[in-house]
Amino acid sequence: MSTQNLLIGLNGDVKGELNSHNVEVLGKLDGNIKVTGTLTVQEDGIVSGKVEYENLQVKLGGQISGDIQTMKKSSAKKTSTSEENINDDEYDND
Repeated sequence: MSTQNLLIGLNGDVKGELNSHNVEVLGKLDGNIKVTGTLTVQEDGIVSGKVEYENLQVKLGGQISGDIQTMKKSSAKKTSTSEENINDDEYDND
């Protein structure tokens, strides 16, 4: 999935490949994740997998694990201009 901004709700469970400018996680996100702006993991958020980001914000209680790398600012490129909100119990992008 490619998007400009993504909000994963408290009950959201996203698995797969993701390219986005900004991502905010209240639920679960797992997979090959590339964030060219800011990845925000809220208090109950869980992020795992191969994660590449330009900016990272993890709130107290938020979890992030896996292959975590900072993206060089010169390699960050814009994604599409769409926005997505995922609040379903499960979303599989495999």
